[in-house]
Amino acid sequence: MVNRYLIVMMMNKPDTSAMAFQKGRRALSSHDPVVALRSLRDAVDSCSATNRAELSRRLYWLAIALRRLGKDGLAI
Repeated sequence: MVNRYLIVMMMNKPDTSAMAFQKGRRALSSHDPVVALRSLRDAVDSCSATNRAELSRRLYWLAIALRRLGKDGLAI
């Protein structure tokens, strides 16, 4: 019984990586690049390198946050 409960809980666990990405995008749309940078870095760090499309998407938005902070050299 306990094992079944743990399996259900693991399946319903929210994807914190995706949540960090969404939080970063919302912060950018609210003109808060500092919060966006923190969240998007977490999202990039937790994204698997084998998932190239998603990693590229997250890196793109991280670069946008860096550019808005005037850190163009880091955004490349």
